[in-house]
Amino acid sequence: MPSDAQLLYEYLGQKIAANPSGAPAAEVLADLQAYGEQLAKLRTMVSEAQHSIAQGDGQELDVAAMLTRLRQQPASGDQA
Repeated sequence: MPSDAQLLYEYLGQKIAANPSGAPAAEVLADLQAYGEQLAKLRTMVSEAQHSIAQGDGQELDVAAMLTRLRQQPASGDQA
């Protein structure tokens, strides 16, 4: 699994490539925060799946479904 620094580098590279003239710092930071929250949720899901497999409760991992669920979850600041 890539390190947080590697993921940050890749993320910033993608943001710069998508908008070479630059985006407002506040926008980039808000996007980065949302990205970090999604990454943390994904890591939790992977960890839970690994634990289930270790317990013998494993089943085939449906990555597409996992990503769909992750994208449909509201950001932590949007939750009631």
